[in-house]
Amino acid sequence: MVLEGLGCDDPDARCAAAAHHQAAEGAIRRFVAQRHPEQAERVTDLVATTLAGLSAMARQGVSAERLVAVAELAGEAIAQALPSPSPSPAPKAKAKAKAASGKTAGRKATARV
Repeated sequence: MVLEGLGCDDPDARCAAAAHHQAAEGAIRRFVAQRHPEQAERVTDLVATTLAGLSAMARQGVSAERLVAVAELAGEAIAQALPSPSPSPAPKAKAKAKAASGKTAGRKATARV
């Protein structure tokens, strides 16, 4: 509805739609910028463009199945564009690292001779 409102003849409705549209894009940009500030504008543009395209396709009667497929593909593109945070080490890896540093269960290991 917001995208439709942007092209409305009623100036008040158009202004209200523009405010909602800007707020939505701002929310997306802020969300992305929390982890990937250098990609925030680019990803926001991709999301906004995808949403506009999905809206246009839906108005043309494209099936929900196809719309979802497009949305999933856009999600894959975003995931590829944004580096994922490095996963925390597995519990065994943490235990090995702890043992290698000479600490076990909060105590320093003593060498046996």
